[in-house]
Amino acid sequence: MYRDADKSYLPAKGSSARTLGARPKPEGDTWIKNFDIQTDEKGNVKPGTGGMSVNIESTEGMAPHRKPPTHGGTGKDPMWSMEAEDVSENLIVVPDPSESNPNHAVVEPAYEMSFEEYQNALEELQWYWSEDNNTTQ
Repeated sequence: MYRDADKSYLPAKGSSARTLGARPKPEGDTWIKNFDIQTDEKGNVKPGTGGMSVNIESTEGMAPHRKPPTHGGTGKDPMWSMEAEDVSENLIVVPDPSESNPNHAVVEPAYEMSFEEYQNALEELQWYWSEDNNTTQ
């Protein structure tokens, strides 16, 4: 799996497109346009409602602003990679291909949980990600 994220020693944690985490959209909210996962009226998330975007297999199909120059893009964040098998039992990787990105997937909650629990599960993966300097992706 591949993801771009702001760098310190490990991918930065947070709720933005540039961090290890997801951006929630509360039930009924019509203002938020950029989100990763829908929450219900209790603030819970569940499978099938979205999740943190990743690429599986390769960085092919990622938007140029999401890839650093070493991977053929224009982004300012490094590329990180990890094995999908290292995802915890609280999360699942679901392929979500599109015409423009056949390698896209989302890391979703494996069952209904609070958004905070979901965010914590994503952040706990921080130690499994390593900076990917492979320029052939």
